[in-house]
Amino acid sequence: MPKAMKTLRITVLSIHQQYDTRIANHLRTMLNEGYDVTYVNWSNADRLSAEWTSPSFRLVWHNASPAFGLNVIRYAFMLLWFTGKAFSNRGDVFHIHDLVLLPIAPALRLLTQSRVVFDVHEHYKRYGGLMGLFARFCYTVFLPAVDAFIAVTPSTLPETRKPHFIVPNYQRRLDYAWIDNNGGKDGHFRVVYFGNMSTETREVGLMLELAERCLSEIVDIEFRFGGPLGGPDREPIRERLEELAERFPHRFRWFGVMPRETVIRETAQADIGLLLLKAGGANTTGSQPNKIFEYLTVGAVTLATDGFVIADEMRQAGAVILFSPGIEVGPVVAALCELSADRERLAVMKAASSKLGRKYSWEAVEGRYVELYRQLTK
Repeated sequence: MPKAMKTLRITVLSIHQQYDTRIANHLRTMLNEGYDVTYVNWSNADRLSAEWTSPSFRLVWHNASPAFGLNVIRYAFMLLWFTGKAFSNRGDVFHIHDLVLLPIAPALRLLTQSRVVFDVHEHYKRYGGLMGLFARFCYTVFLPAVDAFIAVTPSTLPETRKPHFIVPNYQRRLDYAWIDNNGGKDGHFRVVYFGNMSTETREVGLMLELAERCLSEIVDIEFRFGGPLGGPDREPIRERLEELAERFPHRFRWFGVMPRETVIRETAQADIGLLLLKAGGANTTGSQPNKIFEYLTVGAVTLATDGFVIADEMRQAGAVILFSPGIEVGPVVAALCELSADRERLAVMKAASSKLGRKYSWEAVEGRYVELYRQLTK
């Protein structure tokens, strides 16, 4: 791939945690292409590590939780902060990674000579409640100011004739190149989930019930969980996590919010990766979850809620066990018990996962960002 002009400036705007896998992959791609990159971020957790020290990279950061809900004054302040930082770090392309930042697109487009790209992470128009109304309002009022789109899947892409590319949530294989995946270091049958622990979108209670039952029935199984807790019942969930860690001190571990390096290391030692979602969630159907591609990259067998884009392909390859949304815990326990008792089948499924993982890598799609920027700035 030929190198891009080094004078092209990209300003990335996001309220995601600083080390969001997709955004970090995006930033690395831009830096590797020789672009001048500014990352304007509003978050208070999971920060970029010290290795992000390229002279072509600048981080502009506000250490706070993003503004959501009905706090209009705080939300307005956040938008003004982003607008000011964007103007003072003006790029040839402004790349917006969050729906809640779309309201600043008209100002960026009209008051500068720069182009605006919107990276569509989720099925925003499927949201219910106030967030759904807000999403539809933003799509109606602010999307016309956007010059081009990147989308996780075709189903997340707005109806548009403007330039666009699909860039799924694949993993950078280079991030995992130093890891030898041999399952649990101590020979345990290891099950993991590291990610969003919101009870509004994830079956957190089901996963903990699964862990408790399997830990009581299978002597060599262990569970490892991590990620930010969310939802109205997060404190009871925290108490249950801590109680399980106390009851099974050598076979249950709760990490809390984890640095990306720890997520990579721990995921690479997994035999089984979980992704169990709530029924009716906006991204249950037609999504491209990061977790799926993490599990494929490290060659772990996936136990997941059906409906994501490559579910059928993974089923045919023998790399996944799928469950309908809203599944009870019993069938999931049964599936884990069967795999723990049949290590030959487990090895075959892990090999199938690893083989499929070589197909879905960030390196295979990262050039689409470059091509889009070239179209916009030529």
